[in-house]
Amino acid sequence: MPALQFDHRLLSPLGVAEKCLALVPILLALSTGVVALLQVVNGLPAESILETLIVGWLLATPVAALVLWPLPDAVPVPDLGDAVARADQAEADSDDPVQRLRDRYAAGDIGQEEFERRLDDLLATEETSVGDPATGDRSSRHVSGESEPVTERE
Repeated sequence: MPALQFDHRLLSPLGVAEKCLALVPILLALSTGVVALLQVVNGLPAESILETLIVGWLLATPVAALVLWPLPDAVPVPDLGDAVARADQAEADSDDPVQRLRDRYAAGDIGQEEFERRLDDLLATEETSVGDPATGDRSSRHVSGESEPVTERE
C-alpha cells in the first residue's frame, strides 16, 4: 500500500485560491437553481425562469468549468516539500567542519590517518580564528574523543 503524502500546496495561499476557483462552477450551478426556484415561488412567467436556467446552467456553468477547472494544472505552484528539503540541506551544509569530518569518518569515506590529519589541519585553522578579537584572548577548545582540551600556545 503506498504511503499517503501530505499535499503542501494546501498550506499556500495559492493552493487555497485554487480550491476556491474550482468551486465557482459548482456554486454557479447551485445558485442558478436557487434563483429559478425563487422565480417560481414569486410567480414569474415561465419565459424568465427558462431564460435563467438556460443562461445559468447551459451557458455560465459550462463556460466557468471549462475556464476555471484546468487553471490549477496550468499555474505552477512551488512545492513546499522541496523548500523544506533545501532548507535542511543548507542547514547541513553550514554545520561545523569538524562535525562534517567526523560524519565522513563514521561513514567510512576517509580512513583514520586521513581523519586525524584533516582534524589537525582544521584545529590549527580554528585556533587562529577563535577568540575575542577585542581582547585578543583565545578560548580553549575541547574536541570530543580527545582526553585534554586543545589550547593555543603563545
